[in-house]
Amino acid sequence: MLIKFWLGALLFIVIGILITIAGALIAKKLKRNPAGGATIGFFLAFAFVLVMLLGASRFYVVTGDQEYNHYLVYGDAEYKSNSGAIVTVEDRYGWCNIYNETTKTLAVEEVQYGGISFGNSMYYVEPGEMQAVEGTSIDYFWDDSPPDELSVGEGQDMALKLWLRDKRE
Repeated sequence: MLIKFWLGALLFIVIGILITIAGALIAKKLKRNPAGGATIGFFLAFAFVLVMLLGASRFYVVTGDQEYNHYLVYGDAEYKSNSGAIVTVEDRYGWCNIYNETTKTLAVEEVQYGGISFGNSMYYVEPGEMQAVEGTSIDYFWDDSPPDELSVGEGQDMALKLWLRDKRE
């Protein structure tokens, strides 16, 4: 199933609010403190929203010059492109998919911070093709280029970021 990212985020937050309210109503019906039920409902809702947003694979459809649509993927799904082609999108945790509906070749550059590097990986997405890239999401788009430096968290020696841009000639 494919869901637009912001629509999915909004939907999951609304469901989270309903879970919180349901917790209060259940506690009230059981003649308990509704605030306690709402608190339990809130934490259940928070866990639900995190699992639904962080557990989904990402799918990016580049539709025009620096324009894209961002989807959440749950299970394997099919996407029908503007040209009528049907593309199967696999839900693989830790991977994201990029589909190119433009006439330009796109590049997805892996930018590594820290650790030992033997060069950054580069993936090319030809017009009308899809590319699966290891990484949970695209971090930088076109002109929003990656910074020269990035601080990594405590106990980490390396961070990988993905940058989607046009292929340089």
